[in-house]
Amino acid sequence: MRNSFTLITLSCGGAVIAAGILAEMNPDLGWLDVLISLLESFLMFYLAKPVAMLLGKILLQTTPNMAVLSLEICLREIEHHPSIIAIIAVHVWQNSYNHLVGTLSIRVKADANEQAVLAHVYQRLGPLLDIGNTSPVFRNARISIGELTVQISFLYAYQIFFLNQAYTEHQILIKEAIMGSRGTDKVLEKIQEALDRQNYYEAHQMYRTVCRRLIKQKQYSKAIDLLYTGARSLLEHKQSGSATDLSLYMIDAYSEGELPVTDESRDRLIQLMKLFPYDEPGRKRFFDTAIGWSVKFGESPAGDPELHHCVAKLFWKDKIYQEAESHFLAGTSESSAAYGQMLGEWAAQDQPHKCGAYLARAVLQYLCLRNIHDAKIAFNSFEAAISAKHVGQNIFSGTSSYRQTVNGDSIELPIYNIPLLNFLQFLILTVQRDASDLFVTLRNKYKSELEIEPTFEDLLNRIGEVFFNIRTQRPQQFNILQDLMSSLFSSGGSSGNSSAIVGSSPFSGASGNSSTSGNNRSSYSELD
Repeated sequence: MRNSFTLITLSCGGAVIAAGILAEMNPDLGWLDVLISLLESFLMFYLAKPVAMLLGKILLQTTPNMAVLSLEICLREIEHHPSIIAIIAVHVWQNSYNHLVGTLSIRVKADANEQAVLAHVYQRLGPLLDIGNTSPVFRNARISIGELTVQISFLYAYQIFFLNQAYTEHQILIKEAIMGSRGTDKVLEKIQEALDRQNYYEAHQMYRTVCRRLIKQKQYSKAIDLLYTGARSLLEHKQSGSATDLSLYMIDAYSEGELPVTDESRDRLIQLMKLFPYDEPGRKRFFDTAIGWSVKFGESPAGDPELHHCVAKLFWKDKIYQEAESHFLAGTSESSAAYGQMLGEWAAQDQPHKCGAYLARAVLQYLCLRNIHDAKIAFNSFEAAISAKHVGQNIFSGTSSYRQTVNGDSIELPIYNIPLLNFLQFLILTVQRDASDLFVTLRNKYKSELEIEPTFEDLLNRIGEVFFNIRTQRPQQFNILQDLMSSLFSSGGSSGNSSAIVGSSPFSGASGNSSTSGNNRSSYSELD
């Protein structure tokens, strides 16, 4: 019953039989047959759409997206063989479901050993395609290649003259590109011609060839300009795999040249980040590599804040909320407001009584970093977001008096129908005064609500230590900045983690909905 096709077919068949029996027993239930027909039509399109898309790609003989980048790397390794002059054509496509076919046409020298060349090709493509077995690259998709055809054409003396002439012209273009802007313009024209012919592989290789020589001569500025132009052009032509390679190569040039984070270098990375499609497998690697470079050559130990802010907003846009969180925490002065707004959007996907736990993720971590200002901003932004989401539902239950000091004037604080919002509001006020007893009382008052997420206890222990010098026994050293860095550069799962997708909750603890607004009101008077 794990097969959705079989399950839906059997269910629809059973529903039709049941509807027929019920209609015979009660003529007034004739509408049931119409309803089941509409439901079957919907399910038919639901099942047919992914199959139609897959079959369409098979008919068009398209190369699977997951194979493009790895295939290009293998082809570059094949070209390094001394007997191989050039790869004329290559095509890998899906011939049927779970079955790939590949063809490769290469030109070799007249005295080349054909068997040695074939062995070299199969040795390089073997680990990628794993002929006859499940490929490591496609293991998750359960795809294997069925055929690989290699066509070898020998280059004879009468052909060498013409090819040498073309090769010489290509080398002249590269040398001119290295010498001055005029040559660069010629190379760009040649690359543009390749792009216009949709020969993206040739354009990609020309970018790499020129830039490799520029970097070797330590002309990093020219190489970076070309790599940025190439990555941007390939992204605009929907060649995200090749664009990933050039983008990473550009960061390598930044690092090799030991170039610091500047407005220009940062803007290049941000522009490329915004152009990457959300489903490109290499996108997250590019994000992480860019931030890693900014850690080494920038001023912030957690990475450039503007890069973090850009990455966080892109993950938020794609509804990958958990990936966005750590980047918002390390972001700019604008990040805290965006972080609170995102958490409000995320909380709207979950049960109402868990709403406050989402805001706690931001407020507690900001306070662990001694950042009271951003904790306040995130709180206010979250409050505005959930107020807009809960149109017609009042999240406020009244007001309560609060004194910042024992002899000070009272101020009116709003009381919320959501217990953890009251807790967080009072926590922000408590850490601004020398009131360790109030901090302990506040934790005890909302202990049941805080059990919704086990990590909240560690965060509150850290807050008690930071603001009130309250020491607690911990099994291991707790360092919020170190944990933040670990989360930013971990090599864990993909950005499409199921716990970060819309509608899923990151909380698995208690429901935390036992307190009433009356209890919250009394807690304020007690803590005063």
